[in-house]
Amino acid sequence: MDNSGYIEIKIAGTKGKLDLTPDNYGNTEIIYYDPSYDEEYITKLRQKAKKSWQGITDPDKWLREIRGS
Repeated sequence: MDNSGYIEIKIAGTKGKLDLTPDNYGNTEIIYYDPSYDEEYITKLRQKAKKSWQGITDPDKWLREIRGS
């Protein structure tokens, strides 16, 4: 934490500052994240998704269209 009451944070590839000054501390909720996962569950999800994506020749283009970008 620097002298202004901010601490630097990094979440999912983004970077920012968390305001921990006394005026804002009550509005802050810190959530502890446990990145562990079930490998078998992830594998099943990938197989299910693979079937759904079979007809899509350009996934990047399809995602851009869906997102409207």
